[in-house]
Amino acid sequence: MNNICVLMSTYNGGKFLREQINSILNQVNANITLLIRDDGSSDNTLGILKEYEEQNKLTFYSGKNMGPAMSFIDLLFSAPEAEYYAFADQDDYWFKDKLQSGIEKLSMYSTIPAMYNSKAIVCDESLNKTGQLFGSDTVYNLATQISRSNCIGCTMIINRNLKNILMSYRPSQITMHDQWIAIVCKAVKGVEIKDNEAKIYYRQHSNNAVGTKSSVLRRIRSSSLRKGNSRLLQAIELKKGYYGSLDVDDKKILDTILSYNRSASDRIKACRISLNCENVYLNILIKIAFLRNCY
Repeated sequence: MNNICVLMSTYNGGKFLREQINSILNQVNANITLLIRDDGSSDNTLGILKEYEEQNKLTFYSGKNMGPAMSFIDLLFSAPEAEYYAFADQDDYWFKDKLQSGIEKLSMYSTIPAMYNSKAIVCDESLNKTGQLFGSDTVYNLATQISRSNCIGCTMIINRNLKNILMSYRPSQITMHDQWIAIVCKAVKGVEIKDNEAKIYYRQHSNNAVGTKSSVLRRIRSSSLRKGNSRLLQAIELKKGYYGSLDVDDKKILDTILSYNRSASDRIKACRISLNCENVYLNILIKIAFLRNCY
C-alpha cells in the first residue's frame, strides 16, 4: 500500500470541511497521513480539526494568515517523509480511488521528478454537477508555465523526487503553489502527467479562494491589464532557486522574460517568445502584458 501525505490548508472552511476530510480518509489502497495548516480561521474550523486530531485521524497546526499559496508552501516544508504528496482544498469531495488512480500513473516514474494532475467535475454547494469539466489537457512549455497556470492544485500529486527538489529552495513571492510546483517540475525536466478522467467534485461557492467563474472582461483584466508584475516576481524566484537546472534554451527564455521591462525593444523581444496556451487568446493576453509592462 502506498504511503502518501495529503496536505490541506484551511481558512474559515467549517461549512464543508467534515465532508472533505471524510472523503480523504476514505481513500482506498493508500496509507494516508493528513497534515493540515490553518491559515488564521475565525469560524468553527479549528474546533473541527481538533475533533479529528483527538481521534488520531489527522495532524494540524495553526499560523498567521499567509494566503493559500504560501500556506501550502509552508505545509510542503513541514511535511513528513512519504512516497507521494497530494494537495487538498478544504471544500471539495474526492472519489474513493482519487489517490490510487494518480499514484498508479506516477509509479512509472519513481526515479525522476514527476507530478500528476487531472480534470475536476465542477459542482455547486450541494455537489450537484454543473456539467462542466475543469482543467487543461495542454502540457505547457516553460515560458507559458511561468505566465499562467493550467494545473488544478486540488488534483495534484507529486512524487518524493520532485518534493525533495522543491525543498532545495523556499520561494517568497509566487502566484499559487500549484503553478510554482509545475514551473519547478518543468525547469528540472520532470514529467507532467495529465489525466482527462476527473476524480473529484470541485465545489464552487461564494467563499472560494480560487474558482472557475471568469468573464472575458475579468480574464483580460487579470491576465494583461493588472499592475504589480506578479509573473515577473515568480520568474525571479525561478532564477534564484533553479537557474542552474535549466538547459541553455530555457535559460535564454528566462533571461528574456526577466529583462523584458528594460526597454521597448526588450518588450518586443519578449513578445516573440513561443507560447503554447490551449487558447490563442490567452497567448495574446500574455503578449499584451509584456507590451504594457505589467507582466
